[in-house]
Amino acid sequence: MAVLLQRGASKVDRAAAHHLKVQLHVLKSENPQAVASALTCLQGFSIDLPAHPTWEQVQTEYETVWRTLERRPIEGLIDLPLITDPEMRAAMDMLSALILPAYFTDFHLYCLLVCRMVNVSMQHGTSGASAHAYGRLGTILGTVFHRYREGYRFAQLACDLVEKHGYIAYRAKVHYAMGTVAFWTQPVASAIDFMRAAFRTGIETGDLTFACYGIFQSVTGLLLRNDPLDAVWRESESALDFAREAKYGGAADIIRSQQRFIANMQGRTATFSTFSDAQFDEATFEAQLTGERMALTICWYWILKLKARFLSGDYAEALAAADKAKLLLSAAAAQIQPRRHFHRVHLV
Repeated sequence: MAVLLQRGASKVDRAAAHHLKVQLHVLKSENPQAVASALTCLQGFSIDLPAHPTWEQVQTEYETVWRTLERRPIEGLIDLPLITDPEMRAAMDMLSALILPAYFTDFHLYCLLVCRMVNVSMQHGTSGASAHAYGRLGTILGTVFHRYREGYRFAQLACDLVEKHGYIAYRAKVHYAMGTVAFWTQPVASAIDFMRAAFRTGIETGDLTFACYGIFQSVTGLLLRNDPLDAVWRESESALDFAREAKYGGAADIIRSQQRFIANMQGRTATFSTFSDAQFDEATFEAQLTGERMALTICWYWILKLKARFLSGDYAEALAAADKAKLLLSAAAAQIQPRRHFHRVHLV
């Protein structure tokens, strides 16, 4: 990788090497390293983003989105001209690659980044990365800024752009964003359909990261819809096999956590008050939930344990799990899982 970066003859060539480096870091759940590499690359395009922006910086960028949009309808952005400058297009692709690791390391950076990409798109034209940005803006408009209707419209715009211009490489990312938005704005069945589409298109286009996210979020949707647990277990088995084949440990750990909850609810664990059985030791797994693992993975586990222990009547353990999840909620921001289960238990 170092050789590729040294031999890059232009900004565009070097950006392509950085893009690959970021993707490899993400697949290995090395998100801080991915952010550092992306920010370094972007400086070459005179784009300086703080690794840990303040909320005031986010708010300023967010307000710029609406000023730039002015009175144009959201749907009208589909008619913007395409980006013709190869350096600007390469910069947008790098910004897009930064979205996932930014989400996992600093939610303020994620929000600032998404808003910046939308502003650049409205000012300089459309690319595949623009569709990704519009979809991601949809994920925060509702849960962060309480504009759910506009969030759905931006996610729909992202889907329409991908189809209009054939942005195949961004199809899985956009389907995933729409699935995330649909959990908040549409029937659960619609969200599941989009997540399964993210999985299918991720396989078709080689986007294994978002294929993994699509498949574990499909399991999330089935649990939210209260589908029969035997069917959910079968889906989780297929999901886990795929995540392991893709060598995406973070996704595999989330699916394993989902399986522990399913097995617990089916009465297949040692007791109703534990995730342990002959194949899984709860204490050993929890001891491995350290900073080396993806924050979303750890947060997801504690939320599922919180729900399981609440249902088993072990309220002290449920509250202890809630305290651990609370420290990591920013890693699961905009997700339906923490909002639905975490806040419900605290309200009770």
